[in-house]
Amino acid sequence: MIEKAYDYGMNNKSLSTQSFMSTLLAAVYILLVALFMTNAEQWLGQMNSALSAAVFLMVFSLSALVVGGLFVAKPLALYVDGQKQDALRLLLWNGGWLFIFIVIGLLKLTIWNSWS
Repeated sequence: MIEKAYDYGMNNKSLSTQSFMSTLLAAVYILLVALFMTNAEQWLGQMNSALSAAVFLMVFSLSALVVGGLFVAKPLALYVDGQKQDALRLLLWNGGWLFIFIVIGLLKLTIWNSWS
């Protein structure tokens, strides 16, 4: 059941491809949340209330759910299905792709800041 909810038509794709797509979706989601958080005060005005703190915590919780689902749902489904080695491989691929995305982001920031 978990696998069907997660499966984006990737049954025939390799673990590395599935992992890349999951990591790419997570990176896009993270960038969108970062964009919102960076510009929220400009878009919504300054909010110094308990409600703004609550909204921040709800966005944080939603982010944990979305990104956790993208990174853990398929490996968990594989593990439950008895495919323990594939589950571990997929989890490691997820970590590897995330590390590569982080390195690319840091290099881009470094290059961008050196030209400014």
